[in-house]
Amino acid sequence: MLPEIKSVFCIALATFRALLSGAGHPGPLNMPGAVGAPFLICDTRVHCVVHTGGRGATNRSRRQIGEDRECLAGILRA
Repeated sequence: MLPEIKSVFCIALATFRALLSGAGHPGPLNMPGAVGAPFLICDTRVHCVVHTGGRGATNRSRRQIGEDRECLAGILRA
């Protein structure tokens, strides 16, 4: 028996948008909107996170990455 998957984390906005579109949901236009807008596919919550490493740091500042992580932590605690 496979474990139940409660959360999926999409690295980058394009991956998140692809799943969002496939699930028939309208999507956020930018990364801050995506980070704060997880959605459900069946009983699995899909989250958007920035690229790890240099690519994420290049596209988002350290401050923004920290804010993204705080947002995600708040969502996961709820």
